Amino acid sequence: MTRRSGGELKRLARECLLGKYPVVIAARLGAFFLPIAVLAPFSAGLTIELNIAFVTYLLAALIIQLLGQLLTVGVLRMHLHLAQGQPAAFLDLFWSFRNRPDRLILATALFYALLAVPPALAGAAVYFFAPEGKAGMIWIVACTFLFLAGEIFVLLTFGMIYPIYIEHEEMTVLEGFRAAKELMSGNKKRLLLLYISFIGWQLLGFFSIGIGFLWIRPYRTQTAVNFYLDLTGGLNRKGMHIDASVEGDL
Repeated sequence: MTRRSGGELKRLARECLLGKYPVVIAARLGAFFLPIAVLAPFSAGLTIELNIAFVTYLLAALIIQLLGQLLTVGVLRMHLHLAQGQPAAFLDLFWSFRNRPDRLILATALFYALLAVPPALAGAAVYFFAPEGKAGMIWIVACTFLFLAGEIFVLLTFGMIYPIYIEHEEMTVLEGFRAAKELMSGNKKRLLLLYISFIGWQLLGFFSIGIGFLWIRPYRTQTAVNFYLDLTGGLNRKGMHIDASVEGDL
């Protein structure tokens, strides 16, 4: 099956978001600020001393981070709906809380655990095997690059687990990870290049003091969702228009 180019996926993303930016931006802001608001009471009078208050704050932050991911999945579902020509509403933000949230929480915990492996290995390599002097600095730089490569590999291999869980509510946690790994087999380079193509937009976001990210992040997410549906045939099933032309992208 011929896959769509990055330019075509971006063009489709822009079409999907046309006129829908307000609800998507509102949902993304909700997903960002709601966990912060819930965590705020735990930080009252907090110090860096290792005491009960500090431990309580760390545990609360971990739990709220996991629950906050449910909001992110709700936003992702909105993007899936837009890609498939379906309506999206702000209350979709809370969809995950009504649809097997335990599965998504466990999947998120496993995903974070996998992401923790590369830095843990790199840290152990530096701590136990780094020589002294200039050779030690070279070793640290090499381990840092290996750590980054490992993180990117994990993200590219399992980054599509959430769309899979959204579309397959009966799928277990481990089945989702296996499906994501199989789906991305032979496609990791394409996804990496697609993300790299957004570097120009990312720079614009920084130059706009972060305000531009309100539009850039939905654009990138919608493009990634289109990439996922392109792999699964979802774009074809929904009858989305195919344009052979490739537009230049920033």
